[in-house]
Amino acid sequence: MPFRVQPTDFVAPPHDPFANDTLNRRESVLAMTEILGQIEGPCVMAVDASWGMGKTTLLRIWAQHLRDEGFPVVEFNAWETDFTWDPFLALWSELSEQLPNTPPDGSPDRLSALAAQVSSLMRKGTYLSLSSGLAVLSDADPAIAGLTPIALDAATVLLRPNDRSDEFQQDQQGVSPLEAPYLEAKQALLSFRNVLEQNAYALTARSAGHPLIVLVDELDRCKPTYAVELLETAKHIFSTDHIVFVLCLDREQLSHSVKAVYGSQFNSDGYLRRFFDIDFRLPKPSRIDFITEHMHALGIPEVLDKMNSRAQYRSITGEAYSDQDIATILDLSPLSLRDLQQTLTRLNLLLRMFSDRQRFVVETKTVLLILRMIDSTLYRRLVSGTATDEEAVAAFRLPVGDTRERPAMVRRIVESVVSACVCLASADTSGYVSDSMTPLLRRYRNRMDSISTGPPQLEREKQNAEMVVKYVRAFCGDRDDRVEGAPVRVRDELNFRSAVTALELLPE
Repeated sequence: MPFRVQPTDFVAPPHDPFANDTLNRRESVLAMTEILGQIEGPCVMAVDASWGMGKTTLLRIWAQHLRDEGFPVVEFNAWETDFTWDPFLALWSELSEQLPNTPPDGSPDRLSALAAQVSSLMRKGTYLSLSSGLAVLSDADPAIAGLTPIALDAATVLLRPNDRSDEFQQDQQGVSPLEAPYLEAKQALLSFRNVLEQNAYALTARSAGHPLIVLVDELDRCKPTYAVELLETAKHIFSTDHIVFVLCLDREQLSHSVKAVYGSQFNSDGYLRRFFDIDFRLPKPSRIDFITEHMHALGIPEVLDKMNSRAQYRSITGEAYSDQDIATILDLSPLSLRDLQQTLTRLNLLLRMFSDRQRFVVETKTVLLILRMIDSTLYRRLVSGTATDEEAVAAFRLPVGDTRERPAMVRRIVESVVSACVCLASADTSGYVSDSMTPLLRRYRNRMDSISTGPPQLEREKQNAEMVVKYVRAFCGDRDDRVEGAPVRVRDELNFRSAVTALELLPE
């Protein structure tokens, strides 16, 4: 079955942008839109969300909702443009391309000409001073002007070339030849910003007073230098009335990018606070919604449906296995959202590694993959036959005694798979397993034999014990006649070894 390694682009339908909103972002989008509708002056808004939290999906939904509400919107994917040397040129190109109806009274031809002039000056090497140095010459000490480190370094280059301490040689007009490019750039920037503001005002007037919204995505994935320069460009060059920049980013990752440019001891948090006028933190989605979203993006439900139709694999319950069964196991695992996304990507590959003729148990791959993500050392011990079933089950940190349907089901699956895997992994060459490796399974076997009838709680314990022991018997082969019901002599009917071999292809 063909599949995409990269998920298909998310689509937010016009006039119904929340139709595919599986992460329940509606309330967040509506609240932030209310804020945008009341902003008058220039503004840079940061929406912070960690990796894998659906930032791109949020922006797609938000962009369509804003358009439906009458906002002029430009979408800018920073990562797709960081191949260029010039963030100003990339940002301006997207603005001019995505806004074909630039108001005629805002002099679009003049604005394009000024943008070309600014870009040309940047190519001549004045870019670093352009990013924030509009007031350098007004102060004796450039640091007093509140410049960013990039601008300060550039101002030092412009005003003190070749590390000379002597006074600049002035031309006949009293302007150093080295100051002239800066003054030219400064004037070009001021003219560009003035005309840009006129365009933005005219566009706002035609949009029921709504400001132009520039949505910037994946800034935290860019090269550190490009990310920093794009920040400074948005804040210092495009920052005018009637334009609001919304940067959706992982602030922690962006902080690393800033330190990559300025040094590991640099106060990156303080630096970033200077750029963001408004901060939002995107709420974490529910784990089950997050898992379901990524499973559908990867096409896992379709793979399972096809396998069900071929009766290719078996389940602990004996019933058809669904994506929700996998989702439930992942949801109750101790994995972080980032680890969950990586686990699903790898599970997708594992499910697709087996031919149509091979049969296996989906729970085996799911449980082993989760265990390896939780504790790779313990996983190695389990597959080499030196970890007990108790140790492996404890790593999942599942609630003990929770009789609700979902937690009880997951505990039963994990205990069944782990006990069977320990039997298979720890068997000696004759196929016999030491009881010392399976204390959990031994307790279940004793409990199953000792409980006949009793209150509902004991009946549930008996049923759970029977399920685990039955599973291990079914997939580990023969019982030893010396101990009634003891699955101590095993055959690999679980496809345990093939699952381990497949996992070895994937890095830890």
